[in-house]
Amino acid sequence: MSEVSDGPGRDEEAIVTAAEYALNLLPPDEREAARRRAEVDGRFRRLVAEWTEDFARLADEVEPVAPPPRLRKALGRFARQEARRGRGPRARRRGAAVLGWLAGGIAAAASALVILSVALPVVAPPYSGPLYEAELTSETSETRVTARFDPRDGVLALDRGQLSAPPGRALQLWLLPEGADAPVSLGLLPEATQIRLQLPQDLGAEVPGGLLEISEEPPGGSPTGGPTGAVLAVGEVEES
Repeated sequence: MSEVSDGPGRDEEAIVTAAEYALNLLPPDEREAARRRAEVDGRFRRLVAEWTEDFARLADEVEPVAPPPRLRKALGRFARQEARRGRGPRARRRGAAVLGWLAGGIAAAASALVILSVALPVVAPPYSGPLYEAELTSETSETRVTARFDPRDGVLALDRGQLSAPPGRALQLWLLPEGADAPVSLGLLPEATQIRLQLPQDLGAEVPGGLLEISEEPPGGSPTGGPTGAVLAVGEVEES
């Protein structure tokens, strides 16, 4: 396992849940909650990917055998116990011994490892790439706008909170890519609080590390291709 799960202050609950998700041991409602968590929590997403890889390696070169039904519950208990104890070399050696005990009548620890591939459905690891977020704030007010960008579908989701345009004006969203001299318009914001903007692929590639800005403009948008009114909120896009 990487430093994600071995470093100080690791979240035991996240480690246990990630292991059970990788083994497909969670009830349907908890499994769905874990799937949604993996979409927005980068650390949890990496934990699931690491557990999935670890379990898959156990059965890479072992011929399948039919395991006793009781081993499914036993493996669930084993995953929870091992997650609480940590994932260092000593824990892995201890885990191998426990699996040998679980094998019972199968006669060899190697056969017990195959249970991971034949007793449980195959679980594809979740998306392990980065997601991005930004908090746009103002120096003159407590206005906060949150933004989240998913590079898989190029959707920029915003929650504009209490931010509104002055009478007779409109809100326009801008992106200043990292290293660029001038911002690029992402369009006028609708009146809705929750907003989803589909960005072209080339523009979406510029979002990570850039700055998001919201300015107040004439109803039809800036006439110059750049902000002309006051910038009401600004925030840097960072990996979540």
